[in-house]
Amino acid sequence: MAPPQAAEIDEARELFDRAVAEVRAGVGLVVDNFTRLVDNLNDHRWLVAAGGLLTVAGWEWAKGKIDELRAGVVELLDKAQYALDHSTPIISLILTSFDWVSGVYGPASDIAGRVPVKADHLLYWKGEAADAYAAKLSAQAAAAGDVAAKADAVSTWLFTVVKANVEYLVTMGGYISILAGDLAAAAIDAASVAGFLEAIGKCGSMLGRVIEKGLNDLMNLSKRLVDQLKNVRDIEAMVTGKEKMPGGHWPQAVGAL
Repeated sequence: MAPPQAAEIDEARELFDRAVAEVRAGVGLVVDNFTRLVDNLNDHRWLVAAGGLLTVAGWEWAKGKIDELRAGVVELLDKAQYALDHSTPIISLILTSFDWVSGVYGPASDIAGRVPVKADHLLYWKGEAADAYAAKLSAQAAAAGDVAAKADAVSTWLFTVVKANVEYLVTMGGYISILAGDLAAAAIDAASVAGFLEAIGKCGSMLGRVIEKGLNDLMNLSKRLVDQLKNVRDIEAMVTGKEKMPGGHWPQAVGAL
């Protein structure tokens, strides 16, 4: 797998920034719209005493639906706030992923391609020293190629973790936006007597269609992210391996006197 390119990393950063902004703005809208919905519903408490227009049992049923919705909203918002509070390290992961490409993979792969090629002034070099030097070329090429391969793997793994985090935030932002819109529509319905029951019905719909589904989707994305993070041991073992670096050092063509 090829390491991430600059355009991919820029796109991930743009998606990440947009998702963070969407989640942050959406959280505020959800809180405001839910508060407005509850206030509008409470304004109709008089219906219980107004000639039986709404029974006590009916009011308790409506209140129970609101309490269920509130619990779901709180759970979703808690996850959103946690994601926002821990979003800064993702930017570091994005930058680090690119650093492994530009600072390690690029130079190492360049060296790996150039090591076996003799410069013009060495083409006619003969003798024991030349033979000894030539014998080292394959080891040096293998060492440089090994560094490039490891940088490729590290950068790709980091970027995979980045993409999993970005997908989580984008998904979170989508559900938060839907919830904010649905709460606003329910609050409008709840402002009128005729729309009271319609508003309660929308609360039940939001709980299943938006909140429960959103929490399930986010849980699945979290599991995928955890699976990616489990690979850190494999990455660490690969990076610290010194099979191509005898004694942990670059295979020198000329030894120290």
